[in-house]
Amino acid sequence: MDQYSEVFKGLGEFPGKPYHIEIKSEIKPVINAPRRVPQSLHKELEKTLNELVQLGIVSPVNKPTEWVNSLVIVEKPNGKLRICLDPRNLNKAIKREHYVIPSVDEIISRLEGKQCFSVLDLKEGFWQVPLDKDSAELCTFNSPFGRYKFNRLPFGICSAPEVFQKKNQKLFGDIKGVEIYFDDLIIAGKNKEEHDKILVEVLERAKENNIKFNPNKFQFRIEEVKYMGLLVSKDGIKADPSHVRAINEIEKPTSKNDIKRLLGMVNFLSKFIPNVSAVTSPLRVLLKKDIEFQWNHEQETSFEEIKRLISSTPVLKVFNDSLPITIQCDSSKDGLGACLLQEGHPVSFASRSLTDCEKNYAQIEKELLAIVFSFEKYHNLVYGHKVLVESDHQPLTSIVQKPIGKITTRLQRMLLKLLKYDFTIKYVPGSQMYLADTLSRASMKETGGDDPEMLNVVHSVSKLLPMSESRFKQFQKATEEDKELQMLFEYFKKGWPEKKVVQKNLLPYYKVKNDLYCIDGLVFLNDKIIVPTILRQDMLMLIHEAHLGITKCKSRARELMYWPGISRDIENLINKCSICEKFQKSQTKEPLENHELPSRPFQRIGIDIMYLNNTDYLVIIDYYSKWIEISKIDNKSSGEIICKLEVVFARFGIPETIICDNVPFNSYQFRNFGKEWDIEIVFISPHHSQSNGMVEKAVGISKAVFKKAFEDNRRPAIGLLEYRNTPISGLGLSPAQLMFNRRLRTKLPISNKLLNPELFKDVNIKLLRRQQTQKHYYNRSSKILTELKPGDKIVVQNVKTKIWEPAVVLSKTKTPRSYKIKTLYGRVLVRNRKFLRLSRVNHKLYNDSVLDTLPDVTQVVSTPPQNVMSTNSQTSISTRSGRNINRPNHLKDYVCY
Repeated sequence: MDQYSEVFKGLGEFPGKPYHIEIKSEIKPVINAPRRVPQSLHKELEKTLNELVQLGIVSPVNKPTEWVNSLVIVEKPNGKLRICLDPRNLNKAIKREHYVIPSVDEIISRLEGKQCFSVLDLKEGFWQVPLDKDSAELCTFNSPFGRYKFNRLPFGICSAPEVFQKKNQKLFGDIKGVEIYFDDLIIAGKNKEEHDKILVEVLERAKENNIKFNPNKFQFRIEEVKYMGLLVSKDGIKADPSHVRAINEIEKPTSKNDIKRLLGMVNFLSKFIPNVSAVTSPLRVLLKKDIEFQWNHEQETSFEEIKRLISSTPVLKVFNDSLPITIQCDSSKDGLGACLLQEGHPVSFASRSLTDCEKNYAQIEKELLAIVFSFEKYHNLVYGHKVLVESDHQPLTSIVQKPIGKITTRLQRMLLKLLKYDFTIKYVPGSQMYLADTLSRASMKETGGDDPEMLNVVHSVSKLLPMSESRFKQFQKATEEDKELQMLFEYFKKGWPEKKVVQKNLLPYYKVKNDLYCIDGLVFLNDKIIVPTILRQDMLMLIHEAHLGITKCKSRARELMYWPGISRDIENLINKCSICEKFQKSQTKEPLENHELPSRPFQRIGIDIMYLNNTDYLVIIDYYSKWIEISKIDNKSSGEIICKLEVVFARFGIPETIICDNVPFNSYQFRNFGKEWDIEIVFISPHHSQSNGMVEKAVGISKAVFKKAFEDNRRPAIGLLEYRNTPISGLGLSPAQLMFNRRLRTKLPISNKLLNPELFKDVNIKLLRRQQTQKHYYNRSSKILTELKPGDKIVVQNVKTKIWEPAVVLSKTKTPRSYKIKTLYGRVLVRNRKFLRLSRVNHKLYNDSVLDTLPDVTQVVSTPPQNVMSTNSQTSISTRSGRNINRPNHLKDYVCY
């Protein structure tokens, strides 16, 4: 064999045209999001990917692809990583090749009479099949270092059995004495010489075509070979005794329950057993209430006869690859049991005991282990065939549908072993699982040994938890002392009871019971550790250490840990955090509250002060026509403003309502002016200019007109004239037309007819429609804020610093959405609801005794002192020389006397 040692080294590649994966056109491509890989594995993963790139197995992808699969990483006992694909979404879209595989009868007939055998198994069989460019892109996967694609057939692709059969048949099918079964080659000769001749030809062919075989699975010059449940040797063909060994070595019953299980299995097969009632009669006697359990010669004879009948024809059938395959499997606390059936007849029985390590598995892990055991036991019978698996553990039906990366580490490893098989799981109640249940509870003593990869799970989990030894022990101790988590340990090992008997505090875990697992004294939900009750407050403080917001803290916590109500606990913590409250963002705008639409021009106006180029201007806008008037003012005193307003009123008439800001209009003189002229003056909330949005817009338009005129060395009057004569968007009429029912003559040429007055119809309807449209678009990004009540504990936003400070609601004002509040320093302010938030932090201010001692520093005084009456008292102080001194900015919110 030294002559062909290179056939057993390195990675091979089938010659010829690369394999093309056919995709069903009706299946929509799936792009899976990247899965989190523990930071501790990044270095080894990057090294493994680089090695695979050098071997040509994978290569980086730098362009968009329709399919992106999930990466699954398996850590080997030696610390190295195995890179796998989770191809289940892709498998649903793959068109299977219908390649004719020789029947069992054909192959057995050719093997009959042979005396010397060898079996060759392809080394890394999947990776010896090259993919074409399009197929490689289908096998793209995500990693922390970018996307990669498989250039060779990845493990788990559903069409692999047919591909192996087709390629091996093409390469070795013409050699007589070679039987091909997917990725296995059976060499059979009538004698040693003929066998060696055939084997040399196969090895030579493999050498010439760069095909590699697995040296560890090479069976050389054996006297008998197993094939499809049969043993072929020089003595002929016979049934494989291992298929009935589990029945022949089943332990005799030691209790009435054991007899019930045995008879359940017999009854299940009774239609194939002649005189079954007579055979089982000695055992049924022991089930009578008044009969003591006593095992005698009659029972022993009945028991042995039952085993003989079950393990022979007509009950036992020879495997037929043209018939549907069913595997019934089960796990008990001590063993695994399985039975392969076709058309109700058992074909093979199998069982084994659990190792000490496996006995500590969760029940769901034991049940999936039973399936893995079944497929490994029956690999030669089921590989390449559709299989129906019957299990009495219903959660398995959903677990196998989940992405492999989202289940526990041990279940991941088991499912990866099952990727190469085509199977579906059907739930069958335990009371009907007669064969597998009996075999698992009376299993053979041999265990098969522990799987090193399963033993390495604890090591893998420790890499998911990069915490110090002291913190790790702290979690272990706290988990051990946590009654809630200890009950989870109990359910994890023994299985969950029915929901109605689960303790109330454990019901949140019941919903995710299939994703829970326990390792090394800790409880996990998927990859997230479940924090013991005593450590939860500490974890909350660590999560919120950087004072991030609720959404970010929740997102951070979801990555790392879990306990019922963790989201609620995070919300409560952050809502009661005084630092977060102090620096939180401004509130979202509230829905638009439109002013009542005027029915005629100059019925309602808005006024404000515009400051431009060291000059103050009084801006007036009519709410009906949007007509703008601008008057230069010498100062902001009430007397100066009143003088300008009187001139405008003489031109357009006296309005019914004036809407204005508090400063500088909220003075006694200005209020008195409103009473004398019979005008209702409405003050908006302090620092909330949006309440008078119409005039704010007018100020913006006026500034733009003036700035552009100054820049162009022109007088602003022309710009203002053109604004007044320009149709309003969405209305089709200009401010001049709404004000005077006519256009204004400008420098632009215009016919006399267009300058004539005309009566416009449905103006109010158009204005209302325009207002409703604006409200609709504005409200799309608004949010209704709850109404506040006197005594509510709140925080108020400082308009300049944007910092939130403690306060208490005193009362609601007449102005919509405005409240009178009292701050920590005793200041009484009026603020819009936008600047107020309900507080959950227990500030000292909120103590009633503290509130009572705070002085009232009132912002608004309704009446002036009797001996003072000045037109500019609100904005300036007059010296003896008559010079006006402007009030400091920090007093703008106050009325000074």
